[in-house]
Amino acid sequence: MSGNYLAQGEKNLARVVQSIRDLYAGRNNAHGQFTLAVAPATTTVVDAPNCGPGSAPLLTPLTANAAAAIGAGTVYVLEADIIAGQFTVTHASSAQTDRTFRYFTAG
Repeated sequence: MSGNYLAQGEKNLARVVQSIRDLYAGRNNAHGQFTLAVAPATTTVVDAPNCGPGSAPLLTPLTANAAAAIGAGTVYVLEADIIAGQFTVTHASSAQTDRTFRYFTAG
């Protein structure tokens, strides 16, 4: 569920009010979806426009292979790998092409 994205300097009061209502209803733009890169890669860079230092990307597996990777403890995000506009996921090298996750960036 996404919220309204306001342009910098938005002057339309109705759009501003709708954006605030969307936030109260739980809508936001701090989420997305990605698939881990395949072997030989051991990292995947995820573009996350609302991410920055101090954010905490929370990962939810959407496929069985993604869930297995989480269960094996081979998927993680280090604090140092969270920067403005993106985060990097470290993971085991695998030929599987369906290790897909949804993320929510908190903080």
